[in-house]
Amino acid sequence: MLYRSRNLFAWRRVAVLAALALFVVAPAALMGARPAAAAGTITVRAGDGEPGYAVNEFLPASVTIMQGDTVHFPFPWPEPHTITFGQPTGDPTIPSFPGQSTVTYNGTGFLTSGFIFGPEFNVQFTAFGTFPYSCVIHPGMAGAVTVLAPGDVEDVDTQFSADARGDAQLNSAMAQLKNVAASFGSGPASVTSRADGTKKYTFTVGAMSGSSDVQQFFPAEGSVKVGDTVEWKSAVITPHTITFGPPPPIQGDPTEVAAVAPTGAWDGTTPVHSGTIGVGWPGGTAFALTFGKTGTFDYYCLLHEPQSMVARVTVAAAPPAAPAPTPKPPATGTGLGSSGSDGLVAILLLSGLTAIVTGSAFLAARR
Repeated sequence: MLYRSRNLFAWRRVAVLAALALFVVAPAALMGARPAAAAGTITVRAGDGEPGYAVNEFLPASVTIMQGDTVHFPFPWPEPHTITFGQPTGDPTIPSFPGQSTVTYNGTGFLTSGFIFGPEFNVQFTAFGTFPYSCVIHPGMAGAVTVLAPGDVEDVDTQFSADARGDAQLNSAMAQLKNVAASFGSGPASVTSRADGTKKYTFTVGAMSGSSDVQQFFPAEGSVKVGDTVEWKSAVITPHTITFGPPPPIQGDPTEVAAVAPTGAWDGTTPVHSGTIGVGWPGGTAFALTFGKTGTFDYYCLLHEPQSMVARVTVAAAPPAAPAPTPKPPATGTGLGSSGSDGLVAILLLSGLTAIVTGSAFLAARR
């Protein structure tokens, strides 16, 4: 009996100590600390977005991990990026380790994922320090990974804390993009009347806020008439195209697809492709097309159609030409003046004078 009582007391003591340990450890776990020996993974989204908008930011922009941990980069939105560490010693759009979705990085040298749409890229950090990285495709899209030495676990991120900061960034960037889109979409297109009675419309291609993009045409639906011209203008560094009809053959880099456009008014049946336009791109910052046929024509950006960068132009018949004015008969005159009106005045004056003289003579005779 005594033996059993002592065992019961011992088990109760173990239970109490275990409960105390749980009470002490639980808050630390909630704060993100974990044993130094347990390597983990933190997810950082490489961009995100929704139809018409691409948020080109790392979400969150900075994370703190432990030595030996891995940062997992998914690509939730169909916009290409690179994950590039260090100063490029080669083409940063070509992966340092082709075919590998997980690589290790010791904090020195050059490492890049290359030009990638996803689905993921993973970097395991074997040294401690703070390591900045960027997307070389989108200027301003940058982040940093801070790696703590074993034992410095109090500031390590959990996935919950990383996601909270990333979501806040995403919401802020999306709100700014939608404000920009509203400002472009609130007014009519610029219109210039031409001497031949046709008009030139100016549409806007894309917009930006920071490193992020509004992937839209303004207006999304335009209305013109046969003979009118639409000029699309871009004031952003992001490349775009104006493409009617099936996509042109793509071999290699889609930004290098040559332009295809009619020499005169477009009949609405042949493919049209502007080539890549935008600030600093070979196609310049504008592309123009004259419409020669009625109809409704959809077009898109070859590079961003998966992000719903599409629009429409409706072409109506041109108004009938106004009839030419009927010419007036030439003034022949009467020979009494420099013009017909002057001659008529002279005749009236002469008739009046004659009547006066005749009347005066008649009165004199009666007297």
